[in-house]
Amino acid sequence: KDRLGNIKHKLRPVATLHKRGFRRYRDRQFAEALELFREVNTMMKVLMAVEEDPPAVLMIKRCEAYLANPPPLHWDGVWDEK
Repeated sequence: KDRLGNIKHKLRPVATLHKRGFRRYRDRQFAEALELFREVNTMMKVLMAVEEDPPAVLMIKRCEAYLANPPPLHWDGVWDEK
């Protein structure tokens, strides 16, 4: 049984998608993560009637940056803005 009863929260699918994107990001699969975060952003625009989803946009920018300039091999997943 869901902790909220039988009603699932409308953001649960978005949260799940964000979690998948973050896993891809940590696994250095930046192209896949980028697409997932773009999907999160689109879903949040619809569900929450916002212009952009700031966390998704942040991760999109980081994925794009790492696709252009990959992090070192022993990267620990921490964003290093240079």
